Amino acid sequence: MTFQELKLGDVIKVPFADKYALCKTIYLSSIVRDVFGFVVLGRHFAENEVPQVEAIFPILEFELGIGRVKVFYADRKNVEKDGVWTVVGSLPVNEGEQSLLLHGVGGTLYKCNDPVREFTSIAERKSVPQILTYGNKAVETVLELGFKQAKLL
Repeated sequence: MTFQELKLGDVIKVPFADKYALCKTIYLSSIVRDVFGFVVLGRHFAENEVPQVEAIFPILEFELGIGRVKVFYADRKNVEKDGVWTVVGSLPVNEGEQSLLLHGVGGTLYKCNDPVREFTSIAERKSVPQILTYGNKAVETVLELGFKQAKLL
């Protein structure tokens, strides 16, 4: 079985709790090997329901122990090698989504894959989302909690 190479704008199907969410790829890292960033589109589907890949769904924001999170990072192998998540469509990446890609890697602030500058303090570093790679099971758990928090489950 061959799996599709992940591209910007790909919409992936991520299962959780006998349902699944659609997540849109908005970042492919050239800094951290095999990492991609995605947002969660604001609707879940029943396990046997055919996905509706539409741009009208809002992006969900999740309250986690590290603060409010809109962009999640995971290993591309979940799609490209292991096939745990599948590509079900594609949507253009818009400016609003690109504006979410200010993040830290180590001691450096990046805009997408472009270094901006070194962090000037630990407080500043903590105020910027860091690229923290989630495993597929962690993403599934976060999705279930997030949809419950948003009162969408």
